[in-house]
Amino acid sequence: ISVTQTEAVTVSVDTTLPAIDIKQPLNDSYIRTDISVNGIISDRNLLEYSVVNTGGAGAAAIDQGNQSRENYTFGILNELSEGRYSLNVRARDLGENIIERNIIFTIDTTPPKVILDAPKDGEYYGSALSAISYQPSANINITGSIIENNLETFSLRYGSGENPVQWTNLLTGNTIPTNPQLLAWKVGKNDGIPDGLYTLSLYAKDKAGAEAEVKLKVTIDNTAPEASITSLKDNDYVRASVDIKGTASDANLDKYTIEISEGNCSSAYKWAAVKTANNSVKDNLLAAWQTIPPDGDYCLRLTAIDKVG
Repeated sequence: ISVTQTEAVTVSVDTTLPAIDIKQPLNDSYIRTDISVNGIISDRNLLEYSVVNTGGAGAAAIDQGNQSRENYTFGILNELSEGRYSLNVRARDLGENIIERNIIFTIDTTPPKVILDAPKDGEYYGSALSAISYQPSANINITGSIIENNLETFSLRYGSGENPVQWTNLLTGNTIPTNPQLLAWKVGKNDGIPDGLYTLSLYAKDKAGAEAEVKLKVTIDNTAPEASITSLKDNDYVRASVDIKGTASDANLDKYTIEISEGNCSSAYKWAAVKTANNSVKDNLLAAWQTIPPDGDYCLRLTAIDKVG
């Protein structure tokens, strides 16, 4: 007698790793707000998954489960201290296929700090000497600093007027400048910068998207003041008080002075002021010369000085 025994076993073959696709936070991202951890953990034979966040204060479980998740919010990360974190996502299926993803992100809630030390707001520059700083001012020596641990980009730039609609970059970069002397901006007569008011800006943006900017205004003036006396001519004679007429004019006039000295103009040196004023005059009265000196030769001099000096 022959005896036969048959046994059938149904098995499932599963060599496919579970799928993990975390949409937020992204790996190597920088974040300044609360984080909604969301994405996909999926497998037809999922056994378990876990989501754990680890930072300077230790590890914290965010979520765990045993069913697939599609476009799912696993948890909210809020009030995290600034610093670097690792989000560990692990999934295992019934076939003992295990997958892990480590997502590195940085919390940065501090915006950049930008400082412009020089020039000072409201200064005047051109090819002459600065009336304010008494330094050669065909170059504007721009000094400043940026404080930021996670800088993405910065730019030192200028635009025309008080509220520029277009900027021209003088200096850009993605690392913190190590030298406080950022740039010597050439603004002389032959450097292609038209006379006028300009806004200078130092702008910085960090990798978390926070921005900072500091602005100041400077005036470029490479045009010399206009100075002329028209009511008196060389070798004229004066008998009594006379109005001195002419022009002392500049878009950025600081002052004009009318002076008199004994002797011919070629050798005159004992100057005495007749009048000093700070308003522009165009083909009009500059001064009323009331006190006439004793008979003799005299030199009358008009000097106009703008705010560049």
